[in-house]
Amino acid sequence: MQFWHNNMTLREKFSVYFKSGIQRATLGQLKAINASPALTSLLSNFRIDSNGIKSTFPNFNESDTVKVLPNRDTLKLMDMARIFSITVPVSKSVGSVIASLQKLPDVLFAQRNMNARLLTAPTDPDYANQWFLNNTGQSGGTSGADIKAEAAWSIFTVSSSMTIAIVDAGVETGREDLFGKATGDVDDGEYHGTHVAGIAAAKADNGFGGVGVDWNARILSEQIFSTTDISINNPDGYRGDANTYNKIVNAVNSGAEAINNSWCGPIYSVTIREALAYAY
Repeated sequence: MQFWHNNMTLREKFSVYFKSGIQRATLGQLKAINASPALTSLLSNFRIDSNGIKSTFPNFNESDTVKVLPNRDTLKLMDMARIFSITVPVSKSVGSVIASLQKLPDVLFAQRNMNARLLTAPTDPDYANQWFLNNTGQSGGTSGADIKAEAAWSIFTVSSSMTIAIVDAGVETGREDLFGKATGDVDDGEYHGTHVAGIAAAKADNGFGGVGVDWNARILSEQIFSTTDISINNPDGYRGDANTYNKIVNAVNSGAEAINNSWCGPIYSVTIREALAYAY
């Protein structure tokens, strides 16, 4: 088959997994392209010739798609030999090429290569004191006795589309480390909910306070304790099981992916159990 060939400068590369139409014959060798009419037309329209299609993993052996685990179970892996790097002419929109390829039955996925960055430790002034995130032995503690936060952050720092519900005493939504990312019931003086929300998702690198475990996540405050409900028999101002049930259910229905409950009670509650079962 013939593709448009020219001497224009080539630019960005992206990855495509071809289920059919383009494949390797042997390690590192591109097999003659037997593309469908739709794929052939697309490549021609975007002026992508066979010189612009290269095997991304030329040394991948297709027999490695099945692994036998120590317990003798088998694990099926993706056939990386079907992933190719395509170089797009400078005159063409990479986004348009990818969007067009993704519509074809020949293609499992088409995507830009990730633009990764090195992660540095947060610069917030109180971060050095947060031993539970990174224990260096500060304050006489045991070095390494922490939740390995920095190792986790090197993999993922959570998307702002992630919401953590704080079922607690309300949150100071206007506080510097939570401003613009916390919504819901406002802390009326208990401060415990604000403390918990900060541990979960305080902003990073804003020059204020410390950082949260998931510093990009959003916070949804669901209040079950209030200073207005404090009495001799209710010293923490608990608003009751029915209210707690409603708050947990509302958190779920509002799209929270995680619900934090930093509280306890001396009596087993079927009502709260049902709320947690609903969340689960």
